[in-house]
Amino acid sequence: MIISITIFIFRNQVIRFVTSSKLEKYTSIKEWDHGYLVVTIVVQLSRQKSKLFIMN
Repeated sequence: MIISITIFIFRNQVIRFVTSSKLEKYTSIKEWDHGYLVVTIVVQLSRQKSKLFIMN
């Protein structure tokens, strides 16, 4: 079993979470505020950009 982990670090804050193995890349970070991230991602097979909300 392969576990994919993403780590975002900004100033003194670190957010770690398990991600899908289908996640190809993060194209942009839209917002990082009040304990959550809003990012744009590209997922394998769809090749479409999607918005993802990540709770801290």
